[in-house]
Amino acid sequence: MQSKGTAVCGAAKRLNRRGVLVGAAAVAALSVLGGGLLGSQSARAAVGPDQQADVVRHLLAAAAREAIAILTKSEGFWNSSVARVGLPAIFKSQPSLSETQKSALMYEQNRLAEEAVREAAPRAHAPIAKLEVPDTDEILGGSFTAATSYLRAQIGMGLIEAMTPILLEILKKHDDSYTVKVVNSLPEVTVAQAAAAMAVEADNAIWYEVGVQEASLRRDPEPSGDPLLISAFGDA
Repeated sequence: MQSKGTAVCGAAKRLNRRGVLVGAAAVAALSVLGGGLLGSQSARAAVGPDQQADVVRHLLAAAAREAIAILTKSEGFWNSSVARVGLPAIFKSQPSLSETQKSALMYEQNRLAEEAVREAAPRAHAPIAKLEVPDTDEILGGSFTAATSYLRAQIGMGLIEAMTPILLEILKKHDDSYTVKVVNSLPEVTVAQAAAAMAVEADNAIWYEVGVQEASLRRDPEPSGDPLLISAFGDA
């Protein structure tokens, strides 16, 4: 039977063949989606001023819901063109690790991120429901990821702080994982440090995906089935 380490290394070789550059892919995807997503005066006028903050909240809730659905699928992060979790610097900088080992770590950490998001997902919508939106015109009439950028600025380190203990518990639970084995071989790296570094990379990936989903909803709100979003962006 194939060992976990062998399976991870085999999957990692596919990374080298694909050669995906996550940051570049995110920019490309958003550029493709960008047409017609800046929000028009007619679209903003379709809802009353007292509804515009709700539009932002509905937009963010729908984008986050869709992003979570995508990322928590099997290999959801790994197969995403914009949200593949990058390898933390504490592993990248290790001269003792080969590129194959680093690729294997990156693959496994993308799978572990799925597990973390599944656990964190039930708490993901609370900050959106309570979000204060003082300048709705700037968001609704702004760039196609303006709401995501605003939410990320408001949350700050919140997602990283929420994900770190979850990832730490996951690593402790999977103490036979390739990541833990590598950490145990590196005297200057602890499991807690690895979890914190993985949370930072997962945070970036999640926000990329939420942004892409926001852009998609602005362009075509119909699939959301949300009358408020359809009214706000149907003419955009």
